[in-house]
Amino acid sequence: MSEGDLNRELGSLITQIEVLNREMKEVKTDVRQMRDDFSEVKGGWRVMLGIAALIGSGLTWGLTQIFGKN
Repeated sequence: MSEGDLNRELGSLITQIEVLNREMKEVKTDVRQMRDDFSEVKGGWRVMLGIAALIGSGLTWGLTQIFGKN
């Protein structure tokens, strides 16, 4: 392998590493965005669960007031 071939190969490898670094930065950004989106959804589910619990407890209380007195 001549010095010119070695330099070309080295240049090619450097270019590939630069491309990989750019792509990894994009992947990192995408993963952070998905994490943030999941965090928002998780908070939304907590709110929905709280509302469901309140409705369920209200229905239970109301039904025991109507039918629970023996």
